[in-house]
Amino acid sequence: MEQKDTREREVGLPDAKRLEALARLAGGVAHDLNNILGAIDGYASLLLRTLPAEGQAALDTREIRRAAAAATALTGRLLAFSRPQIIQKEPVDVKALLAGLACKPGLDLSIETEPGLPPLQASPGLLGGALQCLLDNAAAAVDRGGAVRIKAGLARGETGAARLRITVEDTGCGMPPEVLEHAFEPYFTTRDKGQGRGLGLFTVRGAVLQHSGTAEIRSAPGAGTEVTISLPLA
Repeated sequence: MEQKDTREREVGLPDAKRLEALARLAGGVAHDLNNILGAIDGYASLLLRTLPAEGQAALDTREIRRAAAAATALTGRLLAFSRPQIIQKEPVDVKALLAGLACKPGLDLSIETEPGLPPLQASPGLLGGALQCLLDNAAAAVDRGGAVRIKAGLARGETGAARLRITVEDTGCGMPPEVLEHAFEPYFTTRDKGQGRGLGLFTVRGAVLQHSGTAEIRSAPGAGTEVTISLPLA
């Protein structure tokens, strides 16, 4: 099997400043778009009050509001992961969190958790969303066959303190170095138009950083992809 190339995305690595600059840019654009979307939704709401409830114009106006809401949710994700925020942490059962991930029908998925894992102090929504994104990416990579494996266990960090390590690995086609290099950047995607916005790994990276963790991705053409996140227990 071809050796996988490795790209780390954590604070202090040579390209961390470039990624932080991209995050700030994405956050600035999202903030400006939020203001515009607020005006669109506000005027659409006012217009809706003047229209017959069951008319075509009212239906179209509701579609405008739904589209504005979807766009606002997207910009909210950009804002959430483009700058440090105070997150509410609570004890999280890692095994239960992984078991609750949504899996597409027919996917060959296995989840292995080390026995006796202690609770992780984390935001269940933020961390769960990041893990769901990793599973969705892996599932897409093996869309025509293959398997996805998720493993969770304890590992020792550089200081000797115990950390939680979660690895999501797929047996898909893998990524060449020129794609792997940009994997954690916002709006970078190799999927066909309309199949993804390229925010997945960018938001994963943001969630990991907000938990003072690190993320690493290993991949090579024909060798699948492996994403590992490492998080402090407290």
